[in-house]
Amino acid sequence: MSVFFRSIALWVFFSILPHVVCGQRELIDSLKTALKKTDNLAEKSRLATDIAWESLYINPNHTLAYARTGLKYAQKANYPFGEATAYGTMGLYYDVVGDYNQAIESYLEAIRVLEKMDSVEVNLASNYSNLALIFDYIQDYEKAVFYTKKALKFEIISGQKDGEIISYINLAAMYRSLGMEDSSLYYHDRAIVSGKAAGLDSYKVTYVNVGNIYMDRGELDTAEYYYRLFLDYARKQGYDQRNFLAYAYSGMAELHLMRGELEKGKAYADSSMELTIQMKFRDLRKEIYNHYSDYYEKKGNYKQALVYMRKMTNLKDSLGNAEIKKQIETLEARFQNEQNRNHIKELQTENEIKELTLAKAHTQRKLFLVIAILALLTLAIVIAFWITARKTSRQLKAKNTLIENLIRESHHRIKNNLQVVSSLLHMQGLTLKSKEAQKAIDDAHSRVKAIALLHQRLQGSSDFELIRLNLFLKELCENVLKSMSDKPENIELSLEVGDIRTPTDKAISIGLLTNEFFTNSLKYAWRQEEKLRVRICISEGDEMKITYQDNGPGLPEDLEIGQSPSLGFTIINSLISQLNGTLKILTPPGFGAEISLPDEH
Repeated sequence: MSVFFRSIALWVFFSILPHVVCGQRELIDSLKTALKKTDNLAEKSRLATDIAWESLYINPNHTLAYARTGLKYAQKANYPFGEATAYGTMGLYYDVVGDYNQAIESYLEAIRVLEKMDSVEVNLASNYSNLALIFDYIQDYEKAVFYTKKALKFEIISGQKDGEIISYINLAAMYRSLGMEDSSLYYHDRAIVSGKAAGLDSYKVTYVNVGNIYMDRGELDTAEYYYRLFLDYARKQGYDQRNFLAYAYSGMAELHLMRGELEKGKAYADSSMELTIQMKFRDLRKEIYNHYSDYYEKKGNYKQALVYMRKMTNLKDSLGNAEIKKQIETLEARFQNEQNRNHIKELQTENEIKELTLAKAHTQRKLFLVIAILALLTLAIVIAFWITARKTSRQLKAKNTLIENLIRESHHRIKNNLQVVSSLLHMQGLTLKSKEAQKAIDDAHSRVKAIALLHQRLQGSSDFELIRLNLFLKELCENVLKSMSDKPENIELSLEVGDIRTPTDKAISIGLLTNEFFTNSLKYAWRQEEKLRVRICISEGDEMKITYQDNGPGLPEDLEIGQSPSLGFTIINSLISQLNGTLKILTPPGFGAEISLPDEH
């Protein structure tokens, strides 16, 4: 079943259309009159863009011309907000007429201008959301998720509760399209909780997609429960809910057809088709053709079933064109390159280095104790060397080629020294007979490799201050899997980390936390004959949140991480304390932890 969330973004636009057309022409005429009278270029830009927006209801051909006029006046007046508004209006026009290549380019231009301004979170959220919906429509769901989370961030900052709820709904639908049903249900829950807390009803449209998920699982009674929850709500709302009703009716049609209640299924399919024709939902029509084909096949009318099957097949999606997708990817890459350059310049701030301490494991064997102490001393030396190099680079502003080469060399030496220590630990571990000593050696080996990996990334980076968490953690987890698992196909790792860049000291701590949690899951939560599912999610807002979950047996009921004598838990508590963070253990099933880290800016 197809998702419906793209219609949410244009909900307001199309639902009010019949109610405003009558007075639209008078408003446009008055705006044109005002445009002729004023000599103020910024005001001309605003008025021209308003005319473009209002024309979208009744004369879309005028929209593009006036939006371009608004852009011209804004550029002459050095009025960036006017530029962004004009680009956004052009994006909406191209979106409505189906020119998605041009729509993406316009939205990206609007975002480029807005990101250089202050207090424009509402506008950034709108453009990111519109951009995300296009990528969803062309079935590039990973990019759709990325841009929707960007929109959500600004909606939360600006207090747009309706927008926040819609983004949760959109994320839920996108994750369903990616086959990640648990993540989808998680964001549906967020939408419901947020909507109820804010006293808003907009969250109730999510019931349709929750019903779709349970349909996919074959849980027909649960699916029907959620469909009816929405239908009760929608019938009270009336006209404005026609678009969502169409999807709910389609879901009910499929449900009854699966139960063998053919006439009920046909009736719901008819109701959905009627609304689909009114709303011009081309994708949903393909779904209903499939229902009709199923209905006639079960009735034994194979000729009519084939007719509808051919209708469904012939209703092709023009967006599948590889050329268009390639053009879109080129545009996005161009935007991302420029955005990354600006991001690097803006985020180079002063950060105090925090000293990383690792608790020493108690062991019965003197040899291991000596090796562990040597390893810690080596780490202290190389970290001190790195701090000195970093301080020197700050004093000289790190813009001199000689200094950059020095920093790269320092990271190279640190990485090499850590790799030597790692190799020594590994070789020593092979000679040990004590399982306790062997385990301690392996754990120390894993922690040293995690820090070495980070310095390897810094060595090849042009930014010596900030680490891209998504790339670092992906590589770290792959290394842990490679060293600890001979059945990687039985491990399902979901890494939900956006393009988050964090100072190196903080990245080291987050990497070590991830290493401790992940290695613990592989050791204690995984039975190799079963599938281990691990989810790591990092998000930014007022604070950074790190969520770790696995589907293992969880902690013993009488065990508290804060009171555990194990080295691993000691390190976890130490790292969180250094980051001034808090730790919350999530309720079963499985093991779960949520770490909150304050914003240091």
